[in-house]
Amino acid sequence: MRQPSIDTGTQTTVDRWIISRAQYDALAAECKVHTLAGDAIKILETPNGSFIKLFKLKSLLSSGLVYPYNLRFAHNAVKLRTLGVPSIESIQTFFVPRIMLQCAIYTPLPGLSLIDQSPSHNLISALAQFVADLHHRGIYFRSLHLGNVITLPAGGFGLIDVSGMHFKGRPLRPSERVRNFHHLFRREDNRVWYGKSGATHLMHEYEKAAADFDEVSGNLTDRFLSLFDS
Repeated sequence: MRQPSIDTGTQTTVDRWIISRAQYDALAAECKVHTLAGDAIKILETPNGSFIKLFKLKSLLSSGLVYPYNLRFAHNAVKLRTLGVPSIESIQTFFVPRIMLQCAIYTPLPGLSLIDQSPSHNLISALAQFVADLHHRGIYFRSLHLGNVITLPAGGFGLIDVSGMHFKGRPLRPSERVRNFHHLFRREDNRVWYGKSGATHLMHEYEKAAADFDEVSGNLTDRFLSLFDS
């Protein structure tokens, strides 16, 4: 068993490893905690600036044993990049059987998350166009919220935390779009960031962009804003 290393080249496949508890402990001891959820560590940061995302299996009956969460995360990132959507890179995955831990080690996407920026008319307009483009491409991102959308140094947006995603192979249906916006509006910090006027602007700009792509019919704006008010 070999401890994973970082590959910085252009990636089209995902390396997979099985490592021992001792190897994992040695690797983790060199890292600092980047993200916590309660008391659980979600992301570690390595000394060279790479991240390690942790997926803890809670049951032997978990679907994560059939299609591991770290592989979903890695495969989705690779698929996004093949579709022209920037995402994390240089992914290797490893499994620590002794503690039922699946991990993905990767280079973070440079930029700043939307939740860490002040909202503006232009930023919200650009976000609306980006989401409409995702939906036109058939990308249903279950973790679509402001913390997972990154503004890139060269302009445009990218996605992180991409384990929960479906690629439909066709433009999303109106009902799927409404469900996806539920993820964008259900977090209180996201709702505060937009405000009602920002949410209204987002929806109007989204509907215009979606109509340009797909000729989506029906007043989606009212349906979207009902999510914001709920």
